Amino acid sequence: MRKGGITVFLTSMLLLFVTLVSACVEAVRFYAVGVEAECAVSMGMDSIFAEYHRGLLERYDLFFIDSSYGREQPSYHLTEAHLWDYVSANLSVGDVPVWNGRDFLNMHLEGVSITQAALATDCAGRDVKYQAVSYMRERAGLGLVEEIQMQMDTVYGNGLDVRDVERETEEIQAQIDGTPLPEQQLEDGSFVKVNVDNPADSVNEGRFQGILYLVAEQDRLSGQTINSDNYVSSRTLNTGTGPACGGESFSFVDEVLFGEYLMEKCGNYRKPSMEGALQYELEYILAGKNSDIENLRWVAGRLILFREAANAVYLYSDRVKVAEADAMAWGLAIVSLEPSLQPLIKHSILLAWAYAESVLDVRRLFSGKSVPLLKSRETWRLSLEHMLDYLGHLGSADDREEDGLSYEDYLRLLLLLEKEDIKTLRCMDVIEMNLRTLPGDEHFRMDGCMDALRAEFSISGGFGEYFNLAAQYSYLNR
Repeated sequence: MRKGGITVFLTSMLLLFVTLVSACVEAVRFYAVGVEAECAVSMGMDSIFAEYHRGLLERYDLFFIDSSYGREQPSYHLTEAHLWDYVSANLSVGDVPVWNGRDFLNMHLEGVSITQAALATDCAGRDVKYQAVSYMRERAGLGLVEEIQMQMDTVYGNGLDVRDVERETEEIQAQIDGTPLPEQQLEDGSFVKVNVDNPADSVNEGRFQGILYLVAEQDRLSGQTINSDNYVSSRTLNTGTGPACGGESFSFVDEVLFGEYLMEKCGNYRKPSMEGALQYELEYILAGKNSDIENLRWVAGRLILFREAANAVYLYSDRVKVAEADAMAWGLAIVSLEPSLQPLIKHSILLAWAYAESVLDVRRLFSGKSVPLLKSRETWRLSLEHMLDYLGHLGSADDREEDGLSYEDYLRLLLLLEKEDIKTLRCMDVIEMNLRTLPGDEHFRMDGCMDALRAEFSISGGFGEYFNLAAQYSYLNR
């Protein structure tokens, strides 16, 4: 037999080769541990964001994680526990067979902590509004925005958003009352002050008294109530640790789109929400009262003020109607023996006329008809003679069909005139009060809902490896 041998050189080479192979295997294993850790964290975050609240999505097309998970109080710790379960499951080999019964990675989750989270109520509902606007961008056309822009130009151009006809009326009446009137001698030799029999007085004395019952159909009024202290706009809120407030602003187009979102998702007097805690949800967003009746009464009053300003603009531009008021004012001034009262009486008559017409306008809107933003001679209904007894002519508000804006169109304008933060907060009120009617969501809170979070993870390997990873996810594409 021939004897074999191995040289020292070959032995050294084999040793180096085995060392190199072992180092490569360890490097690959270490790299695999790192990749596995990153994949487990990524899948865990995906799983958490797949736990969006179904009711929010189905009813309001909003993506948020409810960190209460049906419990009474929301908590980051509950979300951390869910993250722990998901990441741990992804790190474990489970029932997958391993080589020779051994897991070469042997990875374990050592810790998880949510370090940042953006809540739905942060920055007065900034992310709720952002998601709502993004949703409406896919649904609303540019034509709608242009149409509303023209309407708002008319509102701002004529001062309909700021003109206070009620204050003007009070100031004129104060001047009339403060004007000394002469005395007239009677047949018995006594003297009495001359009275100004101003026809505007009969209108002004009844301003806003029982207004809701003049314009609304009594048999369809809702009696539903809430306690607004239980909702977002009134209670103390949890705060998140997301991006600082004030970094973003919403454009006019965004405000229009948010208004359209509210019109689509919320009920109103003409189209009540039959399943909600309140039926007139848009009216609640505008008024913030505790009952449908109170909210509708506020909107009715606001619409009358709005229409009063618009009607006053038209009246003062119509020479014929101004001449009618002027002639009546001269007659009264002469009878009162105080010609200096004539301009004041004329303005008083015109503003009372505008108010009486406004009551007819709002009654028409509540009945489902339309009223133009600015009147013309053809669309004006109430004569000066009928102004004296306008309550007896309320039925004439429903007689004629004409082009104009509907009740919902006027709500759109009022929403644009409302403060931005107030609208968003009360929108979240409506979401809360409605979702709390669903089984399992009796304690639902918008300030427990997250749409973005950052979490840190500590993961160990079976051979002394240790990884600290961070992941940040968000529903928002910005």
